[in-house]
Amino acid sequence: VGPIGFRPHSRLVALWLRLGGEPFRWSATDAEVQEMLEHCGWCLLQQVRSECIAQDLDLSVGRELKGENISLAQASPQGAHVS
Repeated sequence: VGPIGFRPHSRLVALWLRLGGEPFRWSATDAEVQEMLEHCGWCLLQQVRSECIAQDLDLSVGRELKGENISLAQASPQGAHVS
């Protein structure tokens, strides 16, 4: 598993992100993202991975990059599931 961040990772990328004020502070699995959204009253529609975007756009850079995902969600008609 290893530390949170992009895969493959580089110390230079981690340094660049930290200096730019964007250090990795947390990460979540697909299931954790869905659970968090549902808890907040949202419904997960789709999760898209960076390597899929790079492949769809025919970009050689980014195909092997893992860790930057996009989650598409909409407000759930039932509202928040607060426990």
